[in-house]
Amino acid sequence: MNEFRAHHTEIITLTFHPTKPVIASIGKQGEVRISNYETGELLKRIATLHQSANALAFNPSGTRLAIGSNSKGDLSVWELGDALKDVN
Repeated sequence: MNEFRAHHTEIITLTFHPTKPVIASIGKQGEVRISNYETGELLKRIATLHQSANALAFNPSGTRLAIGSNSKGDLSVWELGDALKDVN
């Protein structure tokens, strides 16, 4: 079992990457963090436009991350680009 601190506040939700040892999580303040769950390395931070973000999903190939908010109805899709290229 590996443990690491992904956020300094409460975690609202998280999702696993479909093919890599990567996890995306939303903290209570709305920041999304993408981390390697084997090493604990922070790979990317995404500052959302709304603090009520509470849903995450990778697309099937893991190249995009959808971030949603139930309370405001907002949805954004982020291209992850090279952020995960070195993760095996």
